[in-house]
Amino acid sequence: MGGRSVRRGFHLNPGVGHTYILKTMRSRQPGAGMMAIQRWDRALRYLCVGLIAASAVLPPLASAAESALAAVKVAFQRYQRLERTFDPDLAELYADDAVVWMTRHHPDGRVGQLKIPGAIYRQFLRQSMAAAQARSDYNDYTEVRYRAEGDRVRVTAERHSVWRNYRSPYTALWKEVRPGRWRIVEERLVQQVPRR
Repeated sequence: MGGRSVRRGFHLNPGVGHTYILKTMRSRQPGAGMMAIQRWDRALRYLCVGLIAASAVLPPLASAAESALAAVKVAFQRYQRLERTFDPDLAELYADDAVVWMTRHHPDGRVGQLKIPGAIYRQFLRQSMAAAQARSDYNDYTEVRYRAEGDRVRVTAERHSVWRNYRSPYTALWKEVRPGRWRIVEERLVQQVPRR
């Protein structure tokens, strides 16, 4: 073969293996060697096209996840800032169809769970901000972590109630409801009910 091009766009490197295979194929059937080369040529072309397509698609997917994580980090920082300043605009960070799950631990050991629709919870936040500010009732968040889950981002943290002085796990699921507009679609809170 001597390294010459057998067909345009396809080149066989010189070697005993290639020469032996081509001679064997030609001895079995006239034209079989050329047909085999054409098949290999076609397969290699498909492989190259696939690799090029993959290299073009994978980086945007990775950057999309990174962009989502970065966007939610900014959104959750705003969430904390609005809570600390008792700003009613905190309610706007919840999606229209959000669900808030609140697990309540009572002093007598009972545990209950409330499912609060987002619209009701947003109304509650707006109405309760003045009272919360009067008693400095807000939360600090530590051990904050972000994890992409498909088209959503989950935020987990340890939540410290400054007013009642207890710690509890916190989880929120954020989704891009409009381009560049990330909102909470699910939130899970744990509340220690004080003794009366």
